[in-house]
Amino acid sequence: MIPAIKLTEQDKRLIADKALDLGADQVTFLSLNGYHSPASPDPHRYMPDVRSFIVLAFRQLRGAYMCQSIMRHEAMCATDTLWEVAELKLGKFLESNYDMDVMPLPQHRPFEVTQQTWR
Repeated sequence: MIPAIKLTEQDKRLIADKALDLGADQVTFLSLNGYHSPASPDPHRYMPDVRSFIVLAFRQLRGAYMCQSIMRHEAMCATDTLWEVAELKLGKFLESNYDMDVMPLPQHRPFEVTQQTWR
């Protein structure tokens, strides 16, 4: 079992600033203490010792969002690429500086696709 890491407000500000520098538009921290979401899988299934999430939000470009052509897909995927690079770099930063294990979750489907979750 990995010991709990207590982040100070200064730590959280440093982590949030790093995420913003990597391209995130918003950053928040989510404690799993008392977390209950019947519509979502239990995060402990993937990482039994997880205690919290760092949530990064990336806004789409308005032009890409409003576009109704096939080009919309390409523009929307650009945000996915940015998110994937940011999650990897932030994860390495956290593991190196805070000695914690980081497991990124997919931004679109943070759950396994099974017969039960397909619809």
